[in-house]
Amino acid sequence: MTEKCGNEHTNNSKMLIEPRYECPICLTCLKDPLLTSCGHRFCQECIHQWLKQEDGTCPIDSYQLSITKDLFPDNYTRREIAQQRRNCPVEECSQLVPLTELEKHVTIHEEYRQQNENIMCTFHNVGCNTQLHSIHQLNAHLNSQLHHHLELLSSAISEGRKGQVDAKAQEAQFWEPPPKKGVEDESEDSCKALMKSLYERIVLLEQSNREQEIQITSLRAQVGRLTEENENLKYNIPLQFCNGVCVWTVDKFQEKYSSMTQDHQRCFYSPSFTTSYVGYKFCARLKLSTLNPNYLALLTHLRQGQFDKALDWPFSGRISFTLVHPTQPEESIKETMMSRPELEAFKQPTKDICLRGFGYPEFVLVSDIFTKGFLENDTITIKIQATHK
Repeated sequence: MTEKCGNEHTNNSKMLIEPRYECPICLTCLKDPLLTSCGHRFCQECIHQWLKQEDGTCPIDSYQLSITKDLFPDNYTRREIAQQRRNCPVEECSQLVPLTELEKHVTIHEEYRQQNENIMCTFHNVGCNTQLHSIHQLNAHLNSQLHHHLELLSSAISEGRKGQVDAKAQEAQFWEPPPKKGVEDESEDSCKALMKSLYERIVLLEQSNREQEIQITSLRAQVGRLTEENENLKYNIPLQFCNGVCVWTVDKFQEKYSSMTQDHQRCFYSPSFTTSYVGYKFCARLKLSTLNPNYLALLTHLRQGQFDKALDWPFSGRISFTLVHPTQPEESIKETMMSRPELEAFKQPTKDICLRGFGYPEFVLVSDIFTKGFLENDTITIKIQATHK
């Protein structure tokens, strides 16, 4: 009886709303009303969700609508609704309530009426004896015990139970009751229809879950790309503001030296660096000397930079190489050279990196690196400095 009265009050509250104040989508009082270019009024949230889900067509006349161009705030109707007052449809209440708050007001009466009453689970006819204290608890119970209720229904059919399934269970699961038949046939058909409805609901939930998994995978990929870009920026930006100085730590040196001895064409490049933020872009190349494989060759190469068109070519300046001694700085090997504008190596690069290098074909004896303490933790450190004059 309590639920029936509550439904009557809700219906009465809807009847108190004039049609021009009713949203055609949610069938309740307009909230933040919007007027469409085709002349219809809807709640702001309702029409936004509808247009996103229904290919942007008006639910009344299927007119094509744009959220940004065809929806306008209806302030006149908003003011009219704000001035409306209605008597509460609940007999025990004589309060005059604003129209926009009428439905919420009636809901409070229903919740108050139900809070001290026990509500049986709508599947009690098939074996669920759970008792609840409110409609909210009942809805939560129905959602959380979906598989349990399916098992009870399956059990009830296999055991040949003929009890009539409560119509409220049908309403709770959003399906229409079948046409009336004999009492014995009606129960079995109702259970089958309800199981079908619940199965369809499970499929929809699984589809939604799959879509969310795809979205999460896509977001993870985006986060991975952004993380990689961030790491590249953290690595490259300092080299743009280094004023032409690059400290190159060549790690795993013995492994790299071994690969160069096996393949004399094998070489290793330093990180790129610039003489200034808008300056010349360089990198260094380390390889075995082609003149004497007992030496390492160290060459510098120009690379294409962002501001090459604004620079003077060919490059004119001084380039220094230093093999840093980790414990005795005075033992470091340093060589300095001046650019030679007539060489191809100092002209504006036409590719990402100029194939012509310039430097020292016999920069350092490999044996000195191993015997004179230049190698520390299997790493050597080379400082390159390019200065434009």
